[in-house]
Amino acid sequence: MEFKNLIVDGWNAIHSSRKLCKLLDSSLDLARAALFEEISAVHDYLGSRITVVYDGSGDEISIERPYPEIKTFSEVFTPSFLTADELIEQLCSKAKVPSEIVVVTRDNMLKLTVSSFGALALDPESLWESSKIAYEGIAKTIESNSRYTEKLWRSERIKLENLSLPKDSKGSTPLVSKRMKKRLKKNSILEERKKKALSLGLELISEDVRREAKESGRETKEEKKSSQKIKSFDFITFNGERLGISESGKKRRSR
Repeated sequence: MEFKNLIVDGWNAIHSSRKLCKLLDSSLDLARAALFEEISAVHDYLGSRITVVYDGSGDEISIERPYPEIKTFSEVFTPSFLTADELIEQLCSKAKVPSEIVVVTRDNMLKLTVSSFGALALDPESLWESSKIAYEGIAKTIESNSRYTEKLWRSERIKLENLSLPKDSKGSTPLVSKRMKKRLKKNSILEERKKKALSLGLELISEDVRREAKESGRETKEEKKSSQKIKSFDFITFNGERLGISESGKKRRSR
């Protein structure tokens, strides 16, 4: 059975359940929390708006929500001069559409009163049965969603496995960013230039060594000869080391 607006006679419903009634000996709050847990599936699965009314001891009506962001599940505590039954009767009498209200209680007098206003009255056992059905529905929904997600993942995994990605020496296919691709391409070009220079028999002289030789005036004839041979080359950087090879046709000073 689906409930649009459910009003529960709190302490009456707790006393009607052996499991919940035992918790009263330990703590009233613990019993209230257990009732909330018991009927929360009715709220979540069936979409019912639930108001649990308790006899309170304060000066005015107080409202608590187990989850503050959820406005459709409330616990209402009456002031000391008003009973939970009286507040439930007022809610039913002032409702615009009383036929949409279901009151859960074992109090026969309360049942007769709310029924006279057009509301429906049910025993707590009907609520426990609806809660059981709701929990089963949630479990089936979770299982169905899990199967759908697994099926979707398998289909996407097949698509991913069919992608042609570059493989390394170990046979793995790493995902390479655009920036990394540019760096790899640049390093590849520099490696080719280095090989070309070596094939021409040119000696690679680091900039620091060359500057030191010039400052000390100890540049050998062989170094001068080699320097003249690579006058059309410039310095480049390869793997973090500045090398004396580049086809720019100009010489640059080191920074």
